[in-house]
Amino acid sequence: MKKNFLYTGKFIIPLIIFFILFSGCNFKYDNYFNQDEPISLHLDSYLMLKLLQKKNKKFNVTNINNPENFKNDPFKKLLNKNDYVKDLEITPKDWDKTGEYNNSYYNVNEKYKKYLIDPWDDILLKALYADILGFDETDFNKLSSLKTGLGDYTDTHIFLALLILKENKGYIKNEIDNMLKALAWSLINAENKDNVFTDLYAERIVFLYWAGLGNLVKKEWINIIINAKNNDMGWSGYEDEEESNPHSTGLALLSIIYFREGKNKQFFY
Repeated sequence: MKKNFLYTGKFIIPLIIFFILFSGCNFKYDNYFNQDEPISLHLDSYLMLKLLQKKNKKFNVTNINNPENFKNDPFKKLLNKNDYVKDLEITPKDWDKTGEYNNSYYNVNEKYKKYLIDPWDDILLKALYADILGFDETDFNKLSSLKTGLGDYTDTHIFLALLILKENKGYIKNEIDNMLKALAWSLINAENKDNVFTDLYAERIVFLYWAGLGNLVKKEWINIIINAKNNDMGWSGYEDEEESNPHSTGLALLSIIYFREGKNKQFFY
């Protein structure tokens, strides 16, 4: 009897250790979103947190800003296809292509201009409302003309616009898929050249999963993300930054979780 007990103990102890280690791998990253101070999230970071909450209830944190803050944000349609601003107007405008691009393809109502923060937000907004306000060949050509082929922030956001456009059935599926395929290789080539973490590094990975191309994500990419974690269990935008932020942390966590789940396709909209 004693011998059997010792044998059982030898089996159970390693099992317990393995369970602790395994649990740590899965759940140790959620601490960042459970800080004492409330975290104010932009809508894109709030979207990522909602995606994390679907993966693990440990991300159901309460110390974040009230979603009511987004009620006048036209990008809230990312959170719910049926919840959008009804009076949004998006009209084309001329752009001198010799100048720097900065929300230069479309005009929006004066009351919504303040929501166009990043240079490509007008393009994203047009794709987001394609099922309501339309999206024609001219719009698609504008979208295509912006890609750089460098796998940079412009390419990732054009990639995201294409994913949204496809989900909204806003344009010809084959045309969208062809451009997505070309841009995907730009993202992959850029990822292979990089060897340090940035929010762009994780962004490429997350967007590849959203496109159904998770099979192309490499383990060494994920290792770079894991090793870039800060002491507060979050991630900062660049290697020399010490303070973590919700945007970079959300992208990093989604990259890790998606890779561990092993699914090629992850849904976001």
